[in-house]
Amino acid sequence: MTAAPRPAPPAPGAAPPAPWPQGRARPVSWPPPSPTVDSEPPTDQFAPSANGIDPHVPPPYPQAQPHAQPQSYPAVGPDPFVARPDASNTAGYAAVAGGGRPVLKWIAAAAGLVVLVLIGVAGGALFAPEPPPPVLEVISVPPGATVTLDGTQVPGVAPVRITQGLAIDRAHRVEVAMSGYETWTTTFQPTHGLVKQIAVLTPQRATLTVDTVPAGAHVWIDGVLYGSAPIEVPSLPIGREVEVRASKPQHADARQTVRITADDLRPSLRLELTPD
Repeated sequence: MTAAPRPAPPAPGAAPPAPWPQGRARPVSWPPPSPTVDSEPPTDQFAPSANGIDPHVPPPYPQAQPHAQPQSYPAVGPDPFVARPDASNTAGYAAVAGGGRPVLKWIAAAAGLVVLVLIGVAGGALFAPEPPPPVLEVISVPPGATVTLDGTQVPGVAPVRITQGLAIDRAHRVEVAMSGYETWTTTFQPTHGLVKQIAVLTPQRATLTVDTVPAGAHVWIDGVLYGSAPIEVPSLPIGREVEVRASKPQHADARQTVRITADDLRPSLRLELTPD
C-alpha cells in the first residue's frame, strides 16, 4: 500500500485550513512543531493551529517536557534579634568545636571547684575537734587484781582506768596479778579514746611430793589412789586442804592433812608407817 502524501504546511499569511471532519483520521505533520501557548481563555470553538495540528487532540507520542528552571531563594543572614557579644570582651576566648561554649568558662569553673575543695579541706582541718587522749580500762576476772603498766603498779585494783603514761606511738606491757592465780600478761598498743581489756585469771596449781617410810607405800589424796611413794601429785588447787593417806601391807596407815597455799607451790610431805 502506498503511503498517503502529507499536506504541505501553509504559507505565512495564508488562511487556516478548514476543520477536519469528525470521525476521520487526521494527518499529522512530522516532526510536529512546538505547541503555541495561547494567552486567551479557551472557547467552545476549536480552530486548527497554523501547522494543521489540533492542539486539543493529544499527539500519538509523548511530548518532551521543558526543563524545570531552578528557583533561587534569598540567603539567610544572621538573626537581627540575637544579642551579639562585645568584641572587646571576646579577646582570648576560643570556641569549642561544634559548640560555641568558651573553653575559658570551663577552665574558670574547674578552678573555682578546686578552690572550694581546698577551702573545705582547710576549714575542716581548722575546725575539726581534737582527738581524745588514750585511756585503758583493765577488768580482771575475778575482780580485785593488781595492775602493772611497764613495770609500774597502777594505783587501785581492777577494774581500774589508766590515763597516765600511755603513748600512741609505742606498745606497753600490762600485767594483772592476784594471789592464787597465774599472772596475766599482754602487750597493749594505745589508740585515741577508751579501750577496755578483760583479763581472765587462771587459778594457780601446786604440786605435792609425798614420800613414805618404808618406801613403796600406796598414796591416797582425798580418797583417790595416785600410786606408790615417792610420788608427785600435780594440779592441786590453791587455797584448799587435802587429806594424804599412805598404806602398806603389815603396816598401819599414816594420815595427814595439808593446806595448799600460793606461798608454796611445791610442798612436800613425808609419812612414816609403823609395822603392825
